[in-house]
Amino acid sequence: MARDEEVSEAQCVQSYMQLLQNLEQAAQAEGGILSTYHTLLQTRDRLSSQLGYRPSLERWAMEANVPIAELKPTLAAGKRAWADLNTLTVDELEQMIAEGQRAKEHMIKANLRLVVSVAKNIRTVA
Repeated sequence: MARDEEVSEAQCVQSYMQLLQNLEQAAQAEGGILSTYHTLLQTRDRLSSQLGYRPSLERWAMEANVPIAELKPTLAAGKRAWADLNTLTVDELEQMIAEGQRAKEHMIKANLRLVVSVAKNIRTVA
């Protein structure tokens, strides 16, 4: 990965991490829909980690103790509130999230390739 590309990717990741931090801080300070939304995202991430794939809406709602009929409207309201918190439109928020996640994955893969390359060279020298 070229230096300019690395800097650009790092900036995308930092922006994404700042969005997440803003959500967490607001969820703790304000409660309400942002707290509910943050809890829903944490539940989804925990389930995804346990299952190895994203949970179904039914499983997600059940784990979060939210009626299935309320899950999607709650997620939409939470995302709108998160976008408002950051003075973004929902589309802009979604784009920043997607770019941040993509950049994070790209950096992880690039660093993994670097580690493997270094390990191969060490093994060759040893």
